[in-house]
Amino acid sequence: MLRPYLQLCESRICDCTVGCTFMWRDLVETYFAIEDDTLYIRADDFEGETAFGCPLGGSLKKGIDNILEYCKENGIRPRICMVPEHILEEVKEYTGGVATTDRAWYDYLYNADDIKNLAGRKFSGQRNHINKFMKEHESFTFEELSSENLGEAKEFLQIFIDADSGEFINLTEGNMRAMEVLENYKAYGLVGGLLKTDGKIIGLSIGEVLGDTLFVHVEKSLRDVQGAYPLLVREFARKFAIDGISFINREEDDGNEGLRTSKLSYHPVKLLEKYLVTG
Repeated sequence: MLRPYLQLCESRICDCTVGCTFMWRDLVETYFAIEDDTLYIRADDFEGETAFGCPLGGSLKKGIDNILEYCKENGIRPRICMVPEHILEEVKEYTGGVATTDRAWYDYLYNADDIKNLAGRKFSGQRNHINKFMKEHESFTFEELSSENLGEAKEFLQIFIDADSGEFINLTEGNMRAMEVLENYKAYGLVGGLLKTDGKIIGLSIGEVLGDTLFVHVEKSLRDVQGAYPLLVREFARKFAIDGISFINREEDDGNEGLRTSKLSYHPVKLLEKYLVTG
């Protein structure tokens, strides 16, 4: 039901994908309604309050007017969240609101060819790690997720679930929802693959293709296998960033400094800013 509406989003932000919408629906207590061929999404725990996504499928102004009326009738402070930069001024005008943002929300957008090739001096670090991997391992395979290897994928993901300390709620939720995706893989309509060496899984990626962009929802690799992570990043791109895919969105860093350093090291072409507009 939601996929056709989410595909109408003209931005490359991850919040307008099936994977992102469903994987984080419980963490931010998400609900949806479809009225007059327009999708409305409500999150009851976005930054501790209720917020609404930008309406999709119809007039932006009419959709926001409906949200404002709903908020007035229900005593809710009007807040429009995850507003992409290209419609920010319109949303501010229609709501009469003020925009704020958070660096932790920004998506990392990459040139697909950069990630597929890791060419040039700026990617020498990633290539060095991959070369070290190849010295220790004669070969590797990257297998597309299918009904035949889903069981293996679940066993691999369980390693990360078992090792989770529960200290970071986003990590815990991400691990659990990744398992949900594997258990309902066909329904989600995503793409994924397994990185293997010596018959053993050392990496798992799950993503989604929308328009000219490949979104990466899940990236897991064994930390004790040097070079596995950059190899996983490269092979996932080579497998699925094809047929008109120009960009790769590897999503947010959630304010995690280690994750931020890692994602910056792959040299994004743009950080996709997202805003909260409060009326």
